[in-house]
Amino acid sequence: MKQKIDMIILGATVWIFFSNLHLYGQVKSNEPESVAESRQYWKSPVTGKTYQLIFSDEFNGKNDEVGPFWSYRGEDWTHAKTRTVSYNNKKYGIMAVKSAVKQKDGNMELHVYKKTGTPDEIYTGGISTINSLRLQYGYFETRVNFSRCRQSWGHWPAFWVMYTFPDEESVPADYDMFSQGTELDIFEYISTNNRMHTNLNWRVKDTVSANPASRGLHDMKKHSWPLGAEAGWHVVALEWTPEEVIWYCDGKVKLRRKKNEGKKFVPSAFQYVCFSMSAGTWGGGGNVADPKNPLPARVQYDYCRVYQTAGQKAYYKLPETGNVWTLLHANERINFLTDDKN
Repeated sequence: MKQKIDMIILGATVWIFFSNLHLYGQVKSNEPESVAESRQYWKSPVTGKTYQLIFSDEFNGKNDEVGPFWSYRGEDWTHAKTRTVSYNNKKYGIMAVKSAVKQKDGNMELHVYKKTGTPDEIYTGGISTINSLRLQYGYFETRVNFSRCRQSWGHWPAFWVMYTFPDEESVPADYDMFSQGTELDIFEYISTNNRMHTNLNWRVKDTVSANPASRGLHDMKKHSWPLGAEAGWHVVALEWTPEEVIWYCDGKVKLRRKKNEGKKFVPSAFQYVCFSMSAGTWGGGGNVADPKNPLPARVQYDYCRVYQTAGQKAYYKLPETGNVWTLLHANERINFLTDDKN
């Protein structure tokens, strides 16, 4: 009897968790309820798998700040200073700051802007689920608008997943995120050639350095495609299974990488979800610090949705569960959601 009560309590807690993830507007403005219901599932046109929505932020909050389950780049995710660039012998620090992330008019915006003075700095923003949600396999989707960053250069908005530990409390002895993980860039957008870039980045242990924790070796595989003349919104997504990784743009398959092509092409490590607006000299072949660069610029994201199917795993953490990482399988989530609706 006690076990049944515990399961009911757990089910209620999980539903609270997912309700919190949808807290800032499960239904977009003027969107019929039937549309909201239709996006609870996604069926892959390639693998045939049916996925259920497990995480959604529609960025409909009334506050400027995004939901509390997001971590800000420069605060509780990564260092504030990401790099330094020079222009005419003048150095600029590229700083990730919370103020460069805005929730406005049903979108999440990431900005890049310049601050002159002492020191001279360029501000950028980013958010991630590193402290709230980590997943092994799934389908990740966003809707993005580059119209407000197409005229400037030296920056690259991105949507990506990054490898990490499943949790900090009970890491398996045979778990090595550096050998099992690959950063999957769902896209990095370059304005000067109006192209979407996908990258697979991975690191391995540096066997040369005296510091055994150093991860000095790096490799990647790249692919890109043009967006064409279309301004406005694009739906970009990634399907990640144990067998392959598939990139989608506006419903079309853009790239497939299979495990038999190379063991690093399909990671098995747990990953967290990231949005970022980076800046420097790489993005677009121009220097973000160029005085002629028409800053500020911004990118708009309409939503973040994450789906999983049976057998795929996720760890989550939130205050309602005592800030303890909890493993929840996809089929268990489906049962909890169904029970709650009844």
